[in-house]
Amino acid sequence: MTTALSRRLRFVAWAQVWGTATGTYIAGRLLFALARAPVSWPSITVVIAVLAFYTVAGAGAILFLRGHRLGRALLILAQFPQLMYLQTTSMNYQVLSGIYGVVYLQGSNGGFQFGITSTFSIHWGQSDLVGAFGVNLVAFGILVYLLNHPPGPAVAVSPEAAPPVEMTTSPDPVHDPQSR
Repeated sequence: MTTALSRRLRFVAWAQVWGTATGTYIAGRLLFALARAPVSWPSITVVIAVLAFYTVAGAGAILFLRGHRLGRALLILAQFPQLMYLQTTSMNYQVLSGIYGVVYLQGSNGGFQFGITSTFSIHWGQSDLVGAFGVNLVAFGILVYLLNHPPGPAVAVSPEAAPPVEMTTSPDPVHDPQSR
């Protein structure tokens, strides 16, 4: 069974596919660069976790486009890591896939960050960064939309659901004595 998708939902899924492709490319290159450098296992583990996130997001988007129920669940799950941007003097967290729009407050200033490719920033340790907090409005909107709009009606694509076809054959003059 598959579901008919609206244009908005197709756009959301294709944007997630795009985000997965760009994010996987960036994280993959970083992972290979880290493999050649003397870095700690926690750093490599974080990059592998980011690759796992992009894998879940991409699989969810592809399955969603194909009308599979698991795709919707994975697509919803993939929005949660993207919701928040957090920056303190000891850590920084931001994971974004595809189209994003982050509204943030940094110190006494606010701002808006928009992009169409993936990015991630996960850092821990002391820094001179000013504290900041933000929300990805695109991921929030997608999450709210998916949670409030149930899947469309199922459309049968299995052979059992197709109407019966009557098979007719023409007489075979060689093997059928009545057609002679």
